[in-house]
Amino acid sequence: MTQLAGRLVTVTANRLGSVFGWPLIAAGLLIAGSGVCCGQQNPGLQSDEFVEAEPAQSKVQPTPLPPATQQFLRGMALMLLPKVYSDDDDWNLHRKVQSGLNVDFQGGELKTSRRWKDVRHGLWKRVDARFVDPAKNFKLQIDVLPRRETHVPRYRIRTSIRVQAVARIQQWTLGARIYSLSADVDASLDLNADLHFRTTVSETGKLLVLPNIETATLQLREFRLRRVSHAKGPGIRETGRMMSGLIRRVVQRKGEKLPDKINRKVEKQPERFEVPGSFLFGLGVNQEELAKQQDEKNAAKNGMRK
Repeated sequence: MTQLAGRLVTVTANRLGSVFGWPLIAAGLLIAGSGVCCGQQNPGLQSDEFVEAEPAQSKVQPTPLPPATQQFLRGMALMLLPKVYSDDDDWNLHRKVQSGLNVDFQGGELKTSRRWKDVRHGLWKRVDARFVDPAKNFKLQIDVLPRRETHVPRYRIRTSIRVQAVARIQQWTLGARIYSLSADVDASLDLNADLHFRTTVSETGKLLVLPNIETATLQLREFRLRRVSHAKGPGIRETGRMMSGLIRRVVQRKGEKLPDKINRKVEKQPERFEVPGSFLFGLGVNQEELAKQQDEKNAAKNGMRK
């Protein structure tokens, strides 16, 4: 059960991380005048204080964004939140095993070869979840942090969300199902993260706004077990309460790995963070500046080749 709970929380956090790393949110920050883009600065919502690298949850005082900006960004996030989401990467696992021998006579000689088949094998895990009434339960607070580099805006994002999920786990051994468990759960999660955005131009001239998670903390604020397989009722709810402490520790450990996990996804698929062309005008991006940056990048590459 703790594996299922940990998987649920990790999947939810990754989904939230994808939302907040999405270029539309970054574009919203820039449109609102709180970011830096292609050398253009609007210090109105930025902290002009510079700090040395230090733990994100330190005594550094963040600067809250204006309420209107907060509401604007929350609205954008709500548009991006999926109604339902699933994680089935560890579902339907198979293993190739020998199932017999092929025997054949060719030219008076007996020839044999192994026959193989795929069978279900391994520990299957799956989570299907949905956000519960996001318009009511989704909380978002964004603060501006002191910058460590001139053109690299930093933010502290605090979010809260409620989810309902069905988690399933099955153990298969060479085609035989050893056991199968499922659980219906309600959970409330808090995700706090310090992050910064870097803007760059791709080889195709597209603007990329790449997020980097500096630190993140994940907290399971509420957890309620409603059903385990076909069992439900007061006994199941009491079991959930007894397990909540253990599950919270699992969630905490998962949260410690979250920054690296999200950052690796950004590195693998930077094209996902292209700002749509329709936003360029709103961002105030100078097309000539984009072309200039691309020319400089190409010149640098040509210089390295020589």
